[in-house]
Amino acid sequence: MKSNDSRQTCPPRPRLRLPLVLSLALAACGSDAPVLAPRGPIIVIAIDTLRADHLGLYGYERDTSPRLDALAAEGAVFEHAFATASWTLPSMTSLLTGAWPREHGAGYARARDGRQRFSRLREQVPALAEMLRDAGYATGAVANVGFMSPRFGFARGFDTYDWAPSTDEDSRRAGESVDRALAWIDANDDGPFFFMLHLFDPHRHFDAPPPFRGKFTNVYRDRYGDTLATLESRIEAERQSDLEFHVAAYDEEIAYTDDQVGRFVDGLRERGIWDEALVVLTADHGESLHDHGERGHGGTLYNELIRVPLVVWGVGSAGARQRAPVSLVDFAPTALQWAGAAEPPGLPGVSWLGPMAGTASFPERLIAAEIEVNGYDVQAVIRWPYKLIAGPDAESMMLFDLRRDFGETVDLVALGEPTAQQTANELRRLLRNVRRRLRGEEVQLDPAEVEELRALGYIQ
Repeated sequence: MKSNDSRQTCPPRPRLRLPLVLSLALAACGSDAPVLAPRGPIIVIAIDTLRADHLGLYGYERDTSPRLDALAAEGAVFEHAFATASWTLPSMTSLLTGAWPREHGAGYARARDGRQRFSRLREQVPALAEMLRDAGYATGAVANVGFMSPRFGFARGFDTYDWAPSTDEDSRRAGESVDRALAWIDANDDGPFFFMLHLFDPHRHFDAPPPFRGKFTNVYRDRYGDTLATLESRIEAERQSDLEFHVAAYDEEIAYTDDQVGRFVDGLRERGIWDEALVVLTADHGESLHDHGERGHGGTLYNELIRVPLVVWGVGSAGARQRAPVSLVDFAPTALQWAGAAEPPGLPGVSWLGPMAGTASFPERLIAAEIEVNGYDVQAVIRWPYKLIAGPDAESMMLFDLRRDFGETVDLVALGEPTAQQTANELRRLLRNVRRRLRGEEVQLDPAEVEELRALGYIQ
């Protein structure tokens, strides 16, 4: 599905292999806003349920990410990147549209007439893949899990959208996804392309394949015996609220995924793509591991859920650390600028390319996230260093100073300090105009889809 003519301000570009241009060359493209000259491939690696603070490059002590830790030295690591929601459907839709959940409409959940329903991407909202395809890019994706289904709008703009559900019995692992990704690239590397690789493995239940299974959980053999190697025993350990085991099994999935990301990058190097591409690695959300008394994801907006890893290769100084707060809505304007394509009006994000190249600074701005819990909107807004989490009524708000308390242990509103209350009220006023959320068309799930999401913990 192509973008509307009113949004298509740049002519389609021929699909020819373009040289990597490191300077910030400008292209008018029918607009006064400067954009970068076309540069070649754009690749985003989105890892489901990956906490930033469980990676070595963010200071984690367990050896979960040796490949990513080494690769991070070649790119830019963003210290404070935030998802727009704490579960897959609204967050990934923001990544692939550049719109806040309240604007793109995906992610509203409701049980009605005995059937579970979730809303999809609104037709009026353009997808990034559509805009890049109209700009002359081949577009492809490998995605996993029900919430990435084409029924929710994720396939819009992709020439190839290779999707599979994920269940306990039949889940496509990262190794197969990487194989499929490299096969698509081999068939489409005669010109610039946009490719999304979505890896699902760190999502529960945690069942890494050998040799990663047991890498961190072997110390529990005296408690679980040889049955530890089975998924059933791991689920039973989860039911017993064995937190240490639960975290170790989660870390094994990260270690396996890290190995496969490294294999994917090796494949890009072998094909001569790595050095000419914009490559972005991130996650849709994190995972609560009894942080704030919760386990899983989707029910709160604390940092363990919405702070995500973000590493960018292809521009800027190798090994740089970016400390300004950024959002996943920034990926779309970044990709469009890299491609030399015009940005549609109204995108809330800002491109990372200028600040990374040292030609611009990140503006002071609000970073937002939102979910719906039991029919009520819960929103978070960050104006660094303060973060407000607000519920539907005036009393339900918490304020944190992330510079001093990134783990969100001290609610400044609860302390009753006048300055804190004033700051919280000011941030809440900024939310007043965005309380009304636009809804996408509801998607009615069939019984198999309901069972998949129930097994994954989304439906109780």
